[in-house]
Amino acid sequence: MRVQLLGAGTILLQVIEAAKILETEYEVAADVWSAPGLCELRHDIEAVQRYNRLHPGEQPRQSHVEKCFANY
Repeated sequence: MRVQLLGAGTILLQVIEAAKILETEYEVAADVWSAPGLCELRHDIEAVQRYNRLHPGEQPRQSHVEKCFANY
């Protein structure tokens, strides 16, 4: 099993520590992602969702987050 952990700002240190705990105590591997612009990511997600709703006949767009996690 492999999990994806996101952190921003000062909480990133706790996310890194959580990844270590998951690995050592629970044998669960974790990838740590730094997401410094959470508000920007949210705006991107909302804009893509809106576009997809308004253009149902076109190829759906993907947000940056969806593109990053497409292989997980």
